[in-house]
Amino acid sequence: MTANLFEEEQKFRSNWLWVIVLLSPVLILLYLLFEALSEKAAGNGTASALPIAILSLMYGLPALFCLIFIRLNTVIEEDKIRFGFNVPTNDLDTIHFSEIKEMAVIRYSFKGYGYRVSRRYGIIHNVSGNKGLLITKNNGRKLLIGTNKPEALQKAIEKTGLVAKP
Repeated sequence: MTANLFEEEQKFRSNWLWVIVLLSPVLILLYLLFEALSEKAAGNGTASALPIAILSLMYGLPALFCLIFIRLNTVIEEDKIRFGFNVPTNDLDTIHFSEIKEMAVIRYSFKGYGYRVSRRYGIIHNVSGNKGLLITKNNGRKLLIGTNKPEALQKAIEKTGLVAKP
């Protein structure tokens, strides 16, 4: 068995994502605590804050789960590329080199992370940064897989012979 040409596991690492995910529910819960104490001091006990507290937890816990556990994996082997997120399963999507017309490591300008669809880049898998592997399939469809190792990725795709012509 031969070694893979390229392997990368990425996780959500942007500090601003952590701030948003952690700060939002905390601020909501602090506000609710302040409201509850104010109403108790005024003698107006109410349960109206409970639905808001539940909603903040329903938002905060899944978002925290995503930041902690979700990973984007990319593996380039001698004859194929395997890629994808580890949720809901650890199974990776596979594209055989026979399905690929060309590919190139590019710098992109959009913002946003996760799984998305774009007219320019096709299906996008990205968790951080602004560089990725743009794959053009034989049928014209495109796919972009984000990377934090553009130099190593470039070396790996040069070995495949499917590099886009500048």
